[in-house]
Amino acid sequence: MTPRARIADPVHGTIELTAVEAEVVGTRAFQRLRNVKQLGLSHLVFPSADYSRFAHCLGVCHVTGRILGALQDEGHVRLDAGEEQLYRLAALLHDVGHYPFSHATEHAVADHYLAATYLEPVDAPAEPIPSPPAPAVAPYLYHEQVGRELVLGDPELPGILARHGQDPAAVAAVFTRQDPPRFANLISSDLDADRIDYLMRTAVHTGLPYGRVDLPHLLSQLRVDDADRICLTPRGVRTVEHVLLGRYFEYQQVSFNPTVVAMEWLLQAVVADLLATGMLDLSGPTVQRLIGAGRWEALDDGFVWRLVRELEASTGDERARDRAAALLGRHVPRLVGASEDFAPRGLRDERAFGLRRRIAREEVAKVGERYGVPPHRWHVWAPAGMPLTKIGSQVPYSSALEAAADRDRYEQSVRVLEEDGRSVPIAEYRSSLLQILADHALYAVRVYLLSDDDDLVDQVRADLRGLL
Repeated sequence: MTPRARIADPVHGTIELTAVEAEVVGTRAFQRLRNVKQLGLSHLVFPSADYSRFAHCLGVCHVTGRILGALQDEGHVRLDAGEEQLYRLAALLHDVGHYPFSHATEHAVADHYLAATYLEPVDAPAEPIPSPPAPAVAPYLYHEQVGRELVLGDPELPGILARHGQDPAAVAAVFTRQDPPRFANLISSDLDADRIDYLMRTAVHTGLPYGRVDLPHLLSQLRVDDADRICLTPRGVRTVEHVLLGRYFEYQQVSFNPTVVAMEWLLQAVVADLLATGMLDLSGPTVQRLIGAGRWEALDDGFVWRLVRELEASTGDERARDRAAALLGRHVPRLVGASEDFAPRGLRDERAFGLRRRIAREEVAKVGERYGVPPHRWHVWAPAGMPLTKIGSQVPYSSALEAAADRDRYEQSVRVLEEDGRSVPIAEYRSSLLQILADHALYAVRVYLLSDDDDLVDQVRADLRGLL
């Protein structure tokens, strides 16, 4: 494909865009991504980690092109120009639907509208009420769904795609994985262009080494198995192990950094306050209306910061003003208790993790009451276990096929080519570290307290020591 534009990039050198890609980049919906940070509030800890989703999406498009180019150059796959362009466009647009501040806002939106959906009236009648008809638009949308709405309903994007012979629905199907085409794993899998650019770009901008990827060697070891799935030769196993381990270490050092987690919680809590007060409306119908009216472009990080300042200056909820002031003043919630285990993935360990999480919440309630600290200043951070791969080596193929979600996760596994043309997931490959590590996950419970009182923080730490 003939390049139409060239962009200098600190990670990949020169990124080349085709004519349709250059037009997509010029749309208001895509330009909005310049003002949405990829790493949320991580720049408050790592000052240079403030790159945008705009730069990341360009990088994912570039890496996707390099992967497809490597497969075609070696004769492992044949693609016509339209099919190659389809995947590059899906890579370019895969994050176009991200909310301001990305995942923190997305979690707040899901929690807020899910609670509103299932909230029952105080005086519920004894007889069940027939369920109302399903709404035309979901109460809230995840960023992939917002991206699909943009690709199909934005005033600019669908027309540009169609004019260049691309079906907008087919582009969206790649990154939403709704009836995905054969190489959708390029955009969403255990080893995809999204993850590769994210790791490489984060390494450059944080100065940390964990995201270094040997991309040239990785590209040289790509193949296609007898089921038309992208996989790697056995010589590429060590490179992929390095990528998967690097992602784990990067999450530990950046995304799960104690201060980053503390500020992201504060941000999520403030966004929840904005939603609760009605200052911010991100319901599914509202998002769809904003997109159709061409107004989605205004909803960026700066827009939310302005609302946070208004919330701080308001005369409303004191709790909300308290948290807004803490966020704007970078008053970091203090870590007062923690336990972290890299343990087997299984029902027993998940139950043990759930018990620790429950104990943490019960103890927080007791300690808060003891010292007169209101509930809104406490946070128990206990994400679901973080694995290295989507499916572990002890999950048999037959079990993975029982549920659609498990089957899709299984299909997103990194696969290693065998001599007979078949491939196996790397977690089942006999010489891979992932045979063991894929069966484990990180289980973490942390307790945060929003307080500048050093004596109180020390006392709470002493009270919680050994309990988690």
